Amino acid sequence: MTDPINKPLAIITRTVVGLLVLVFAFGIVSYLTQTRSQIEQTPIDQSLPKVQVLSAAPVAVRLQWIGYGSVQSMDIVAVPARVGSTVLQIPEHREVGDTVQSGDLLAVLDDADFVQELIIAKGTYEQLQAKLTGQQADRKRLEETLEIDRKDTQLAKAEWERASGLYKQKAATQQDMDRSHQTYLAKQRGANATLGMMIQTDAAIKELEEQLTAQKSQIQLIQLKIKRCQITSPLTGTLQYADAEVGQFIAAGSRVASILSNDLQVALQLPSSARSDIRVGDQVQITPVGADDQAKSWVCTIGRIAPDDDPTTRTLTVYISLSHLDSTSRALAHGRYVQGTVYSHNSEQRWLAPSRSIQADQIMIVRDGRVKTIPANITHLLRQQFDGLPLDNESWSILGTPLVEGDGIILTPSRLVSDGKQVEPVVMADQATISKGAHQ
Repeated sequence: MTDPINKPLAIITRTVVGLLVLVFAFGIVSYLTQTRSQIEQTPIDQSLPKVQVLSAAPVAVRLQWIGYGSVQSMDIVAVPARVGSTVLQIPEHREVGDTVQSGDLLAVLDDADFVQELIIAKGTYEQLQAKLTGQQADRKRLEETLEIDRKDTQLAKAEWERASGLYKQKAATQQDMDRSHQTYLAKQRGANATLGMMIQTDAAIKELEEQLTAQKSQIQLIQLKIKRCQITSPLTGTLQYADAEVGQFIAAGSRVASILSNDLQVALQLPSSARSDIRVGDQVQITPVGADDQAKSWVCTIGRIAPDDDPTTRTLTVYISLSHLDSTSRALAHGRYVQGTVYSHNSEQRWLAPSRSIQADQIMIVRDGRVKTIPANITHLLRQQFDGLPLDNESWSILGTPLVEGDGIILTPSRLVSDGKQVEPVVMADQATISKGAHQ
């Protein structure tokens, strides 16, 4: 049992001990606080995340359109046989891929039948010519005879008129007058007969002349057939097909060879929206489609523009002549599929952004120190390296949304920077320094 006298003393002792413990604890805390190391404070403005940006400014650019098409020969000729005959000869170097000049011999056909036809036709012509000569001689003789008959008729008429006068004067008999009248009528009948023969001769001459003309045309046609047995190239180019073989019968109209001219063109399909911004003479860069040929390209110009659009594909067709290219452009063979980039003739002030800066048709910019996401509304794409811009970038997008000069286009958008976040822009390049001339 506890002594009642010692109970207050125990309470006092416990209280004093507790206070001493608290004082000791506060002393330790105060000591540790006073002796702790000081942490260097970083200014708030230096703790902002840094982002690489391109300072925005309007840039003078030539709009570009990319289209595709196939290289075509400007002339593709299927050379036919104009007559039916057997192939006698094929000259050397007349295989597929060989080059031929205009007028070069492609094949020789047998012309023996046509030569015989020509001999017969010429013989007929000579016979008709002989008949015509005889008829012309007869007509000349009849013309002379008619002249004599007309003079005899005039003399007989005068004799008859004289006899009639004498009869009226009772100086001649009725018999004398009738005899002179009969003589006059006989002479007139003779003149009329000669005139009729002359008319018949004229008709015969005309008929013979028409026959001679027809026969002459027949001779010319046979001579043309003989000439067509020599089949020649109508143009300079390369043999695409060589179908004839020695001993083979070739029917008239059958193909003997097919020739591609060396003059090439590209029918390039472009978006219909490009029609208002392009014209004949605009620059075109032609590049073969293929991994091995991507580094090769040729600069050409638009030669023609089709007047209508294709409503199905919503494209228009422009034609680019490749005739000026030299032998180094062998990659551009007939049928080669190519890509063409057309550059508009006028430069326009547009807002540009690297294509890598655009995601889901949105672009992130830094304006007044904060990130802002705006729609890009891309209108065109460019492949161009600008002089004076220290960026390894050739792919650009033309923005339909206008920016404010000095806006920072974030080069590589990241989830680490969100809309409205305060950042520190690091300007990697300034579009205001881009020279108007660009290396394309």
